[in-house]
Amino acid sequence: MSRIDVILPVKNGERFLKAALDSLARQTFQDFRLLACDDGSTDSTGEILSGESRFPVLVVRHETSLGVAASLNALLEKSEGCTYIARFDGDDLCHPERFARQTTFLEAHPEIGIVGTGLEIIDSEGRVCERTIYPLSDAEIRTELMFRDPLAHPALMIRAHLLRDPLNRYDPAFGVTEDYELWCRLSSRVRFANLPDPLLRYRRHGASVGVNRRTQQEAQISIIRRSYVRGLSLSETSRELLLGALGLAPFPASFDSRDGARVLAELDRLFAPNFHSMHYRIRRADIGLALLVNSRGWSKLRLLLADGFLLQTYLERIIENRCGPWRRFLARRRMGRVASRIRKRIFRGGGDCEPSLRVYGYLPSADSMVLGRELIWEHGVSLWFSSPEQSAGRLEIGDHVFLGFNTRLNVYADITIGRQVLIGANTYITSSNHCYHSREMPIQCQGFVGASVRIDDDVWVGCNVVVLPGVHIGRGAVIGAGSVVTQDVPSFEVWGGVPARKIKDRPA
Repeated sequence: MSRIDVILPVKNGERFLKAALDSLARQTFQDFRLLACDDGSTDSTGEILSGESRFPVLVVRHETSLGVAASLNALLEKSEGCTYIARFDGDDLCHPERFARQTTFLEAHPEIGIVGTGLEIIDSEGRVCERTIYPLSDAEIRTELMFRDPLAHPALMIRAHLLRDPLNRYDPAFGVTEDYELWCRLSSRVRFANLPDPLLRYRRHGASVGVNRRTQQEAQISIIRRSYVRGLSLSETSRELLLGALGLAPFPASFDSRDGARVLAELDRLFAPNFHSMHYRIRRADIGLALLVNSRGWSKLRLLLADGFLLQTYLERIIENRCGPWRRFLARRRMGRVASRIRKRIFRGGGDCEPSLRVYGYLPSADSMVLGRELIWEHGVSLWFSSPEQSAGRLEIGDHVFLGFNTRLNVYADITIGRQVLIGANTYITSSNHCYHSREMPIQCQGFVGASVRIDDDVWVGCNVVVLPGVHIGRGAVIGAGSVVTQDVPSFEVWGGVPARKIKDRPA
């Protein structure tokens, strides 16, 4: 028996199915079997599946389409003897290390029952459009279940014993959100995790469920969120107030400030390991401010006094709105002193840096920056550092690195630049992206996600280039002017375009 059963439901998937199977064949971990359900296809999907011989395949066929949930349940009935079950879709692509990385993680963390990964979103032509990193820890994932599905279904690996129980199956009543409903149902008995690296390429195209059935999906998500909140270990009053704060039910006509403070205290108890996480604090602030907006008179003041963190959040918003210019003036002076110290370090290393260097965000600590010798930084170079609560990003720059004018580095996760690297003017290198998962709060209030950026030795990056989170540019690569780099660039290749793609190899 194989250690992994890969379950794949597909209907009329001939366009992308061969590429999906090729990505499975390239897995470095080969002890797996594919269980595929041909859900009433009218094209050559069945023939493609039957013709696969590079790894074991079992095909279940439905004469008429029964839907994703029923197809998945049919495949689970056929699964036996494996240790893990991996999900996969017929229009996506697996990273070669996906199965190896997930099995290694589950073996090292026996307390985790379900592990997902980050995603690279690709279009119908296979071009990377964006990268998505989901909440990583169990506590963060449980928090996020109140708002959305924080697990990428086709990128999951699950301990097989969890799904052998007939009660732990997909509910066909939730035809486009069957995964979200199942995770919420399992959440009281299972611990979750996500790996930060994008180990699956998720294809977004006109035939995708998420494109064609958005209205139905949103209605089902509201039902699932309400059910999840009602299942949390909260008092009845706290549960009703939380539903109101999340916009899932009307607020009670009136409530005592002590009830509002109790909601937040009970959430802290449920998600205690997560309290110092910026992700949880943003979500908690969203709930607390919703409670505050719906409070009246003295009740609002008592709620603020009863919860120190909510009071701090509320005062920060007032200061930002009313005292922002003065606070920004002091921050600019402080960052100016930091920029001056960085320039002195560059001069001491035999390099040169224009006085226009700017530093933004939070003060970098002494061990968050390593600068090589003989650096040349032109006019208008700027650095941004995230707060320690958000991320402990580190900037490391090797010897003989040239940064052209108006180059910007956003340090959220690590940014590493090797030796003898040339970076042209107006280039933007970032290890962070804004979160945009909630529609209930502004994007600018949802914090950041990110992944490390690495540029190896002897790389030339042209002018007006954007390098996005998670990218690794190999040694000796060349990036053409005006490019947007969304995926890894192998060594000694020339890439260009939006998004950047290979143009040619460098001469030997």
